[in-house]
Amino acid sequence: MKPAIFFMLASMVTSILPGQCPDRGFLWHRIIFLRDTLKNAPEEQLVELLGYEKKIDQCSYKKDSTHALLLQRIGWLYTTKHDYLNAIQYTQESIALVKQQPNNPRINPAMAIKSYYNLSLMYDILKLEAKKILAVDSSISQANYLNTWNSSVLGAITLKIEWLFSIGDYFSCITYATMGECIAFKISTTTMEAEQLICDYNYFNWKINALLFLNKTAEASRIVTDKIRFAENNRKIDFLAAYYGLYASVLRKKEKSQEAIGYFKKSFQYNQKIDYKPGCAEALNNIGYIYSNALHQNRMAIYYHFEALKFAEGNESLNILANIANLYAQAGNYDSAFSFFQKAFNQLGPGFTESDLLKSDNPELTGKITEYITGMMLYKAAAWLSKYKTTGHQQALKEAIDIYQLTDRYFEKLKVSQSEIQSKLFWKTNNRLLYEQAIEACYESRNTDKALHFFEKSRSVLLNDQIMEQRRMEDSDLAKQAQLNKNKQEIEKELQYIPSSSGESLPLLRQLIANKQEQEILVKNSNSRHPFNGRDYLDTTAISLELVRKKILNANRSLLEIFTGDSAIYILSITASNSNFVRLNKHLYDTLTTAFISYVANPQKLNRYLPGFVKISHQLYELIFQHIQLPAGGSLLISPDGKSFPFEALITNGNDRQPDYLLNHYATSYTYSARFLVNEYKVNSKHNNNLLGMAPVKFKNSFGLAELPGSDLSLQKIKSDFPDATNFVFEKATKENFLQHFPDYAIVQLYTHATDSSNNNDPVIYFSDSALNLSYLVNDRKPLTQLVVLSACETANGRLYEGEGIFSFNRGFAALGIPAAVSNLWSVDNESTYRITELFYQYLSQGLPTDVALQKAKIEFINNSSSREKTLPYFWAATILTGKVDTIKVNPGAPWKKLAVVAALFLCIGYLTKKSISNKRKKSHPLDQHENR
Repeated sequence: MKPAIFFMLASMVTSILPGQCPDRGFLWHRIIFLRDTLKNAPEEQLVELLGYEKKIDQCSYKKDSTHALLLQRIGWLYTTKHDYLNAIQYTQESIALVKQQPNNPRINPAMAIKSYYNLSLMYDILKLEAKKILAVDSSISQANYLNTWNSSVLGAITLKIEWLFSIGDYFSCITYATMGECIAFKISTTTMEAEQLICDYNYFNWKINALLFLNKTAEASRIVTDKIRFAENNRKIDFLAAYYGLYASVLRKKEKSQEAIGYFKKSFQYNQKIDYKPGCAEALNNIGYIYSNALHQNRMAIYYHFEALKFAEGNESLNILANIANLYAQAGNYDSAFSFFQKAFNQLGPGFTESDLLKSDNPELTGKITEYITGMMLYKAAAWLSKYKTTGHQQALKEAIDIYQLTDRYFEKLKVSQSEIQSKLFWKTNNRLLYEQAIEACYESRNTDKALHFFEKSRSVLLNDQIMEQRRMEDSDLAKQAQLNKNKQEIEKELQYIPSSSGESLPLLRQLIANKQEQEILVKNSNSRHPFNGRDYLDTTAISLELVRKKILNANRSLLEIFTGDSAIYILSITASNSNFVRLNKHLYDTLTTAFISYVANPQKLNRYLPGFVKISHQLYELIFQHIQLPAGGSLLISPDGKSFPFEALITNGNDRQPDYLLNHYATSYTYSARFLVNEYKVNSKHNNNLLGMAPVKFKNSFGLAELPGSDLSLQKIKSDFPDATNFVFEKATKENFLQHFPDYAIVQLYTHATDSSNNNDPVIYFSDSALNLSYLVNDRKPLTQLVVLSACETANGRLYEGEGIFSFNRGFAALGIPAAVSNLWSVDNESTYRITELFYQYLSQGLPTDVALQKAKIEFINNSSSREKTLPYFWAATILTGKVDTIKVNPGAPWKKLAVVAALFLCIGYLTKKSISNKRKKSHPLDQHENR
């Protein structure tokens, strides 16, 4: 008898015995049979399965895997009737049945994998984004825990990747795509079957696009080239349709426009062969984009965009219509432009506008649509700004600023969802255009207050988020987070040496995914326990001229914020009584700053061409300050952008015989943003540990680093100004000692070597036994530290992320909640470093603010230098203060301790003097001589 006939007869027998419990084996196979065979009769299936569900309470096998499968299938059948209330209820009952009996041998815990995935699809249909992602994570987490892989997991991973891509979390996107590839190979019997799964679930597409967004063009090119070769050898037209388009995107990123157009045309042709209209539309739209943005042939661009519309479906139409609107705006045809912008918005709903994006009842917009929306909003705002420049109508300028503000708020919504700091950085980079255009619009309208908002949103917002997140956490949370970060870094290091799609990488990827999810849960739980309140959290929207003057400035303190755009430099200066908003010529600014930096960090060039430096330095001073009114003297706080250079080395008078440096007029410091300075940092003034000094002096031979003779003696001198100080020198100056002790001290002083870049572009500080990478600078408790002094080369440098700033060690300490750091912009000789640092601490111990203490230390160093060469800015300008400029609160300690230290120094000096006289009386011999270090 055929199986189908058997099951139909069995069903009939069951139906005529209404009170009888169906056989467990029969019911299991019946559900599978209905699911896989009778796909076009959902209503009949639902009626039959609901009948079984009513009888199951009488069955001995109630609440086992068969029961869970029955509930799961009923839930899914309700979705075919669009009855999502019952669909969700039955699916949740299936999950609960499995999860509540973890030790029941009759329950297969893998049942929950598909149920969670089904639940995520239901929430996806209902546009309940947060619940969807929670269900997706649960499906992946369950599969990961059980090491069980199937098509449901692959589907859940796809939904996760789409969401990660939509919020710009490209690093996590690559991780999940790689895991999807590994699972495809694990559950497939042939390579072709695995490749088909990878193609069906779009893992490769997401991965390449994420790599391109991260500017990893070489890696993307290598991977896609291998895929094309495989598809061509196996004559897979459906693969080639996608792969040629991806390779064209790589070529476009490499600025090979004509080659990119050729491959997009190939992609279009193959998409036509397989009758895939979205692929056709995407290829033609990309050709139009290249013609407009790279080749500046707008007629050809419009032609291809209109051709793309013929194939477009759904969200792709929005992107194409926005591109057409932008081209009309560039041509000055504003009526047509705004008409097409509205047609684009109508794809989201009739009469939809940009303000609807922020309504609380608006469903979450995800996937590529997010990228399309942000691009369209920037196009539309730029069109209004262009119209203002053409017509002079103030209303057009107001419309532009309003849209920039709405776009900024929309970006803020997206940023909240991201987990990876690296991805947030790249998302910030993509926001750069928004802030430049918004600042330009504010400049045109002379709206200084709104300009300050966009200045602040263009810099170090993520740093403030890190500080706030760390402030929310208990020490136990921080300890757990530190361990998770360490685990993550070790796993990622191992993965570098394993082919991404090989089976060997799956166990590591499982650990990495589990680690990521645990981190997300940790942060979420911490946030729920300790919600922000007005005292703890300051949103950038709250930053205003009034607040800056109230919280940061006074009669003798000024703030200078700089924005480096693609076409202009903007400077916003704020004092207690006025503000100035100026625009500078970018080419002139870049030329002067580049020349200035080339001089100031090179002592030979300074010595040889001092008049040239004086001229450049004075010109740069004039360019920046000629239209800015600052109070005479006092403190100058600078929030830079892009290149870092020491403002205190700018020359105000242009006299190469007696150059008058800005140092003589202002105590200069630097800040990540005004927002950073407004933050309140909790200081525990009761702790007894004032200063921790670290000086390895000698380093491991494998480092190839020179010794730092005298650094231990310099620490001893500094210790005399601070009671309750602790020094670790020579072999005691280890990385472990540093990480273990530094959070307990008010001030931390490091005399060591450092570099601003390593093999993986990660700044490094060296200790006697090992090196500390910036990415490993995590702490397991909240530091009491108020100031870190990094007396090492290039500690103020690092990788520059546009829109967030330079990732240096001083920024790393700031992210831990330490309000200020002194660091170096370039390598400086030991003698100068020791002397300036010692003078700094002398003034600091007198109760002076940090910026004034550093200013006075530098001036005294210049005035008392033994040679004219040492007065050059190379020797004193590298050391800069970043962060708060408050007085450091330390425990005064017992007076006898300081006297004891001074007495010990005098005894030491007396002993050394006596020994020196005694040695001079001895007969000199070459073998007795040694290098004076």
